[in-house]
Amino acid sequence: MLTALVRAGGAMTAPAFARLAGDVRQGGPSWLAREQPWLTPANAAEVLWYRGLIGRAFATVGGETGDFIFVPSDVLPWLPNATAPTRAQMELPVAPAPSTVHLSSYRLALDAGTLLAFVQNNEVMQDPTGRWRAADLAALNQQLLAPLPEASLKGAAGATGAADGGDRLSLLLTLGQALGWWRTHDGRLRLLATPARSWLQAPAPDQAHALWQAWLASTEWDDLRRVPDLRCEGSGWRNDAVATRRRLLVHLATIRPGVWHRREDLVAAIRRHDPDFQRSDGIYTTWYIRRADESSYLLGFEHWNDVEGALLRFLVSGPLHWLGAFEIGQRADAPQPVDSLRVTSQGAAWMHQKPLTVAAPPAAPIRVEADFSVSVPHSAPAFDRFRVARFTQWEASQPDFRYRITQTALRRSAAAGVTANRVLAFLRYVTQGQLPSNVARALEKLKG
Repeated sequence: MLTALVRAGGAMTAPAFARLAGDVRQGGPSWLAREQPWLTPANAAEVLWYRGLIGRAFATVGGETGDFIFVPSDVLPWLPNATAPTRAQMELPVAPAPSTVHLSSYRLALDAGTLLAFVQNNEVMQDPTGRWRAADLAALNQQLLAPLPEASLKGAAGATGAADGGDRLSLLLTLGQALGWWRTHDGRLRLLATPARSWLQAPAPDQAHALWQAWLASTEWDDLRRVPDLRCEGSGWRNDAVATRRRLLVHLATIRPGVWHRREDLVAAIRRHDPDFQRSDGIYTTWYIRRADESSYLLGFEHWNDVEGALLRFLVSGPLHWLGAFEIGQRADAPQPVDSLRVTSQGAAWMHQKPLTVAAPPAAPIRVEADFSVSVPHSAPAFDRFRVARFTQWEASQPDFRYRITQTALRRSAAAGVTANRVLAFLRYVTQGQLPSNVARALEKLKG
């Protein structure tokens, strides 16, 4: 127990130490005289306490304030390994590659480009709580790379994250609000040109990184309260989602990128290495959390796997995957839909706060067909796709983005100041001069 305390840097929260070594019984002078607990200590903690090897104080350690058990400074130098009281690095066993792999890449950034075009082209309305109209959510959801099932849309968040949806669409809307992409005027969302254009014109790796940073700093998106199978209730307690992410990422940054691991091995490693990653005081009896289908609360450290474990599983298959930091997979014999994980090269760069050196894939040209359909590869610059969306109607997002030039869409863009002359010049440029003659003639007529 003393070794564990030394490895923790010489101090740990009293509840965390009690889980390892037990509690030191407290009593007044008469109790001490009668019981003489130093003669028959009840546990390892009392052995260390009465030998003067540990102390207790309310203090601030490592940025956390609370009740700590510590090794006195005059004792610590005499203990083994006391010269290097640092945490051991978390290690995960390597796992075989899964049979099914879900890649990350820049998919959420692609959906973010879709979101910006949707807000630009539609009368998106929201109520005072920040919730979108059901029809707007459903229409946007159709255009995403991985649309939600219709039943899931009922829990999708509003533009300020006012609902409890734990899905990609809810995260996307919350991050769009955090990045300042729009404002509300008379209940309608209107894009703000400077932040929206700045993000759209950035390289794809920088776009993904901006979404990552917005998630890291977001107080609107509380990962714990977004875990689908948990319900957080009651007042008088709060969790710090931002501090939890940053503390957890210190450990995730030690995982070598490109190597497959089992998700449950990560959960077990975090429990061994830093179980209090989201409850820095080590107290597990004050948060009122229950499973969605049960009425009893998950109180006590014995429910760590039900709460902290559930949060970790959600982060791996949810935000960390959606944002592009983790790729996930499933082995053929695994009962869970997500069994395996590996850190991506961009995820490793983000967690180490280093620039990403891997370049985005080269952009393929935009194609316009004689039937007025427009195909935009996923690798095309986001700002080019946004401009295409302004004078077209969306049709599909897979395998490429597909739009169609229509009279209705052209009238909409003209009302917003995008003339047929500008559309024609733009299409000639992005198709590298391969614009069908009938499409060019139709736009020429509109110019006149």
